[in-house]
Amino acid sequence: MKKLITIFLTLALLVFPLGCKKPKPYLSKISQLRENVYLGSKEDFRLTLYPESRENPLENDGVVGKTEKVLIFKLDFSSSDFEYENCKITFNLGGKSYNGVFEYKPLSTFLYASVKVENLPQNELTVNLSLDEKSVGLTLLPQKNSNTISADEAISKICDSESNCEAFLNSDKGEIRIRLIDNDGYDYWYVGLLDGEKTVSYLIDGETGEIIAKKDDFKK
Repeated sequence: MKKLITIFLTLALLVFPLGCKKPKPYLSKISQLRENVYLGSKEDFRLTLYPESRENPLENDGVVGKTEKVLIFKLDFSSSDFEYENCKITFNLGGKSYNGVFEYKPLSTFLYASVKVENLPQNELTVNLSLDEKSVGLTLLPQKNSNTISADEAISKICDSESNCEAFLNSDKGEIRIRLIDNDGYDYWYVGLLDGEKTVSYLIDGETGEIIAKKDDFKK
C-alpha cells in the first residue's frame, strides 16, 4: 500500500510540478525587459552595458512583435576631445564569440554599439575594446543591488495601486516595457504600459517598490 501511495504522489508531482500555478498574464505582453545594468571604466572612458530582451523593431503600437536578446553598449569618454575614429568591441558569451562597431546616435555625446546574442550574461562580462590601434581589456560588473525588488514585484506594485492594471493585463492588446535604472548606486524601475494609443509610464523605487512618478503620454 505504501508503495502504491509513493508511486501515485510521484506521478502527481510529474504531472503538476508547479502545483497548478496560473501563468502570469503579463509575460506575453513584455516587449522590452532590462533586469540589470553593467559597468566598467578606465581612466579616460566608461563603458555601460544594457542587456535586454526586446522586440525588433521596438514600436509603440501596443502589439508585441518578435523579440530578441541584445547587448547595448554605451561608451562615454571623460573628455569630449577624444580622437578615436574606429571603436570596436569583442567578447565571448556562452561559448560564442561576438563583435560590434560603435557609432554615434543623433543628439548624443556617446558612442553606441548593439550586438544580438543567444543568451544574456548572468554574471560579469569581460570585453575587449579596439580604439584605433589601441586594445583595452575591461571587465563589466552587474550593478543591480541585492535588495532591489524584481521586475515581477515592480509590476505587482503597480497592480496593487492602479485599478485599471488588471484590465490592461487581461486585454487582447497591450505591451509592457520594463527597465532597471541605476542612478549612482541606487536602483529604480521604469515600467511603461502601452496600448497603441497611450503610454502610461511609472518610475518605481527599486528598494521600497513605491511609485515615485506617473506620466500619461497620448500618441500624436
